[in-house]
Amino acid sequence: MNRERRSAPAAVGFDGRFGATPVSDREQLAAGARSTSPAIIVGYSSTTVVPPDFRCEVDKYLNLVLTRHVN
Repeated sequence: MNRERRSAPAAVGFDGRFGATPVSDREQLAAGARSTSPAIIVGYSSTTVVPPDFRCEVDKYLNLVLTRHVN
């Protein structure tokens, strides 16, 4: 995600492969912010995991919108 506060990466596994995954603070994300996958977005009441092959964008209402991105 662009211009947000991040925590230390977390070790997360997808399809049996583990790797460092960026962790972002949900409260710091503004409308239009985008992320590449994988990613973890942590908020006060929820945690969102953006798996590989997905994109995440914050819409104008500050919702996280995940869409599948096929290469």
